[in-house]
Amino acid sequence: MFTEDEKKVYKGKIPFGNGQVHSTDRYFIVAQVDEKHCYLLNCSSIRKKRRKLMFPSNTELNQCIPPLKEKTMVKMDEIYQVEIDSLNILQPLPSTLTDSTYAEFVIDFKEYIEMEHVVDPKIYEYSYEDISACN
Repeated sequence: MFTEDEKKVYKGKIPFGNGQVHSTDRYFIVAQVDEKHCYLLNCSSIRKKRRKLMFPSNTELNQCIPPLKEKTMVKMDEIYQVEIDSLNILQPLPSTLTDSTYAEFVIDFKEYIEMEHVVDPKIYEYSYEDISACN
């Protein structure tokens, strides 16, 4: 149903949209892969941020194998486009999303993109060199 690259969870440093790099690794799920690029979405703990699940741009991940340490949401309003080779720099986690959780995410993401107020999600493009410099 999904490619082997999809459903994966990675951790590492990718700059925020404003160019700042977080001091600790962040978590990302693979939303889509094409011949040259991988499209990642940032995951974040729900701890102390449960209210953020009310935003249509965020969706909760229900199941991961093995489970992530904390309940997690995906932020769908920012997409990180990285060169496919950049995945060699980021650390793949043994966690993968279950087929059903990934399918739910795909539905949520499509619904979010189709919302009237969402013109286009922000896509931040980073080269292999950009990712390498941060990690």
